[in-house]
Amino acid sequence: MSAEDKALNRSTRLFVDPFIDIHLSMTGNKDVIDGTDAQISAIKMLLGNVDFEAEYNSNPEASQKGYLSVLDEIGRLLRTRMDVFPKEQHNIEVVRNFLNGMLLSRIYEQESYQGIFDQDRVDDEEQPNLAFTP
Repeated sequence: MSAEDKALNRSTRLFVDPFIDIHLSMTGNKDVIDGTDAQISAIKMLLGNVDFEAEYNSNPEASQKGYLSVLDEIGRLLRTRMDVFPKEQHNIEVVRNFLNGMLLSRIYEQESYQGIFDQDRVDDEEQPNLAFTP
């Protein structure tokens, strides 16, 4: 890979647990991929492809537990990266308080927030090239 090609690529390695090494790779223009919009698109793409319901027959709570696990991680990030949530709060309570604050303030009605809510899935051509390999 040439130096120019390396400048255009970004790769992130995620460690899910001690036994599974998941490599998430986004390729494309470095300026676009390094941006928050591309990272959010990648997260939405991963979430959109999660199929918690597939395990429903063997575990009726699989779907609920899967979504709660994702929300728990969002709560952990909110609590650790924003100094407004008490450390002793459960992550799921942090999510609830964050959403309550956004809803009560009606911040979602501001014009600058309109483009992020209630969106249909973006066409594949507009998404960053995302490869997910366990």
